[in-house]
Amino acid sequence: MWLSQHGFDDLLLGYPIWHPEQVCAICAEVRKGKLITLMIDSVAHVEHLQALAKAQDVILRVCLDIDMAVDFPGLHFGVWRSNVATVDDALTIYDAIERSPNLELDGVMGYEAQIAGVGDNAKDGGLRNHLIRLLKSRSIPKIAERRTAIV
Repeated sequence: MWLSQHGFDDLLLGYPIWHPEQVCAICAEVRKGKLITLMIDSVAHVEHLQALAKAQDVILRVCLDIDMAVDFPGLHFGVWRSNVATVDDALTIYDAIERSPNLELDGVMGYEAQIAGVGDNAKDGGLRNHLIRLLKSRSIPKIAERRTAIV
């Protein structure tokens, strides 16, 4: 809320929030005209935010958080960021948003932590660097395919 209260008018919260006090504080900022988008990754989260937004008489903007980790035999390459990993997962949540008059879908986001957050040029990385680069190169087409299918 600090950013919103100090002149920032258009914010995307990068992780889902659940605590009613925090959501209600965001609702108060939205009521003042601030554009604040909340991440979601489950039907339960949609229902929870809908109930809180309805009680506060506001419309909350939401962004669907898609998991971009890639599974290889014996290896989960990435983080467990979201419950949304397939088109069916995304459609189930999208349908829940459509049934929620106090929520508005503002976007879809998938963060590839294994690409952006895993270094592949460590000073003494040697074989590890090579392996990470290989995993990244094999992940990128799978990520692009998933993103295209879901969006």
